[in-house]
Amino acid sequence: MISDKDLVKQFQKHYGISKSGCKNQWRHIQECQAFYAGDYMNYKEEYAFGRGSSRRVKEVQFNRVKPYVNSMVGFAAQMRRKPDYQAAMENLEEQQALTDYLNGYSDYIRDNCNAVHMETLQDKDLFIGGIGITDTAITLKMGEATRTPSGEILEDRVDPLHAGWDPSASMPNKLDSKWVYRAKDYDTEEAMELLDAEEEDFEFVNPDDDVNNFEFNPYGGIQDKIGFEYADSNRQQVRVYFYQWYGIEKFYRAQNPLLKTKSPEVFEALVRALESVGRETEDEMFMFDPTAEMLIITKSKRSQVKGIFDAFNIPFNPITDKRRVYYTAALSGDKVFQKYKSVSQQGFSLKFKTGDYDSKNKIHTGVVASMRDPQRYYNKSLTELLLIIASNARGGVMYEESAVDNIQEFEASWAMFNSATRVADGAISGGKIQPKALPHLNTGYEGIVQESSQALSKVTGVDDSFFGAIAGGNETAMLQRQRIKQATTTLACYFDAIELYTKEQARMMLSFMRLLAESSEGQMFRTFDPNGKAVFERISLDYFVDEYVITIGEMPETPAQKEYYTQTLIQMGQSMQTIGDPRYTQMYAAAVDHMPLPERDKNKIKQILVGEQQIDPQLVKQMQEKIQQLEGEQSQLISSKMMADIQKTNADTQEKIVSAQKKAAEIEGVGEDTEKKAIENDIMAAKNYRDVNVTI
Repeated sequence: MISDKDLVKQFQKHYGISKSGCKNQWRHIQECQAFYAGDYMNYKEEYAFGRGSSRRVKEVQFNRVKPYVNSMVGFAAQMRRKPDYQAAMENLEEQQALTDYLNGYSDYIRDNCNAVHMETLQDKDLFIGGIGITDTAITLKMGEATRTPSGEILEDRVDPLHAGWDPSASMPNKLDSKWVYRAKDYDTEEAMELLDAEEEDFEFVNPDDDVNNFEFNPYGGIQDKIGFEYADSNRQQVRVYFYQWYGIEKFYRAQNPLLKTKSPEVFEALVRALESVGRETEDEMFMFDPTAEMLIITKSKRSQVKGIFDAFNIPFNPITDKRRVYYTAALSGDKVFQKYKSVSQQGFSLKFKTGDYDSKNKIHTGVVASMRDPQRYYNKSLTELLLIIASNARGGVMYEESAVDNIQEFEASWAMFNSATRVADGAISGGKIQPKALPHLNTGYEGIVQESSQALSKVTGVDDSFFGAIAGGNETAMLQRQRIKQATTTLACYFDAIELYTKEQARMMLSFMRLLAESSEGQMFRTFDPNGKAVFERISLDYFVDEYVITIGEMPETPAQKEYYTQTLIQMGQSMQTIGDPRYTQMYAAAVDHMPLPERDKNKIKQILVGEQQIDPQLVKQMQEKIQQLEGEQSQLISSKMMADIQKTNADTQEKIVSAQKKAAEIEGVGEDTEKKAIENDIMAAKNYRDVNVTI
């Protein structure tokens, strides 16, 4: 692995590139976060308010962005789909058992690490600024304290402003990023305890060293300053970076020599030699397997495997290829606290969700990006409109100086309707006092307010009904389903990113679950059997297989859809009951599955309905005939398999008999040669003959 000195140098290089290249993305996120919070600007138009801070009025801010974002986050949470692990095995019964076991264990792990809640926060970051990030870790590694003796898996939402990545990465979810990192802030004492470090191991720099202070300099250097900083000088917090990158490493593939070995003695010796090669579980799919048809040999195992091939005089001509090897390091300043091969070799533990990509500015955007101008002009026009109303409430006046005895008193009492204003004789009749003409209230600001309000739904593609503003007070399930389909079509780039994240996260979590299962062997976890009953299983690596296929489940149904299905099935059951069809209870039982009831109550209700069901005798007869047919086919298959096994056994036995006869013949021949030699020796010893040929 790379040395500490080279690692620090490499990280500082990547850190600088990220600081300059991700600057626009971070500033975009900051601006969108301000719009979401409703605190993005102060209105300071001098022509409206004059000069001087005392005469400036803060803009009226109606936050219409937050409801849109929250509704989309809630919709994503409601439509969240879960990964499904399928064991890659030929035996279907064993495959189903191991599949159910791992899916139950996965649900337990996700519930224990609050994955759903962290991903909801990640979705909020996605819709606001275009990037949402989570980080998965296991407390068996450094940087975290555990709550259980065997360790635990942690999933955490990462603030995008505290993370960095390769700015040249443009693929969805940053899958083409060559490095990533996140910054975590600790109190000094906590960091020293967790990382087994001293206070001087952490570098002290300017606390103002933040995102906005880094500027790209095309003529010299990356930016004007760089460092590893205290996050808050008052609390004495230190910032530690968790840096991940990958290196390119050779690996080799060679055909297993066991397949061509015919000698039993050589075969057994070669098996023992190949089994002596260590199996590094952290290599995962590249782990050395001595029983595989094609041996996968990593760089560290090449010399050992080559030595085995040479010892047995087997040519070693492997196919050379390259792979990615992922690494993780915790560091601050020039101090590297730990570096190791990443727990998962399926990618970085920092997983991204990215929104719509702006190729011109090279940033990802969320829905807030297109809502900024409508929200800005909505509040601006509303502020101007209120200002006009307030300015015209009292009205203006024009007067001659000779018409007023006390100017200050006149100006103060002119617009007061419950007071008397004294003026000079003849001023009113002489027309020396004239009110100013009132401007028309219809200045066009009302149209701007209305247009900017409507633009919010137009630029997002989501109407007001999406977050509960239903015309007429009711909405059918079919209409809601159509609206949801329209929304998912409009927001396709975001939901595609969410689905892609689910797949990548599931692949990575498999590595973490293996490691945790290894350290918590024998412990119990709660899951559910196929009938929905809660059961407890023991954690064991025996229930893990080498390969899984990961699929994403169907999109869940909304409450309105479930209610629609329930009512439809009940109506069908009632119609069947009216015409005397005895299978109406099956419709009622199917309707129960869509009711918002606990699983235990659902099972009880379905058992009651099934118990009352009248079974059709004709249906029973048909099922019996089908069973008999299947049993006959199964018997034929079993008989065929048994005959094939018997024939194979007979062939093996015959081969062994022939081998034994051959061996006996060889032994008998050796005995005859020995006896013949003994007779020759006796004759020569008795008569003192030399060079005598004796034929027996």
